[in-house]
Amino acid sequence: MNVEKIIVRHNVYPPEDINPTYYVFFWAEVLFDGEKHYQRESFALEGAASVIEANDWRLAHAQGRHSALILPQPRKNFLGMEYPGLIILAGEYPEGPELTGSFQGQFFSP
Repeated sequence: MNVEKIIVRHNVYPPEDINPTYYVFFWAEVLFDGEKHYQRESFALEGAASVIEANDWRLAHAQGRHSALILPQPRKNFLGMEYPGLIILAGEYPEGPELTGSFQGQFFSP
């Protein structure tokens, strides 16, 4: 990790969004076709007073599962279509195939 002092050379305005929507992902390890996969359950947290409150909710509901507190940030792909970029604020995004919902798709950690 590198730490560097910065000098802000413009007016600093209040934050644009002091209560953003956070995502919380939970993963349970499951066997699928004889291999370890991660079954994901996802939640959007709206109206949290702080990132600490959102993280406390994540920890209280993890129930032994892997979990991450995520801040979605708008991004655009090469076609200009928006998608949510995921910034992990706390926890971990497990490495390995990921299963979501009822379909049999696979996703891999960023």
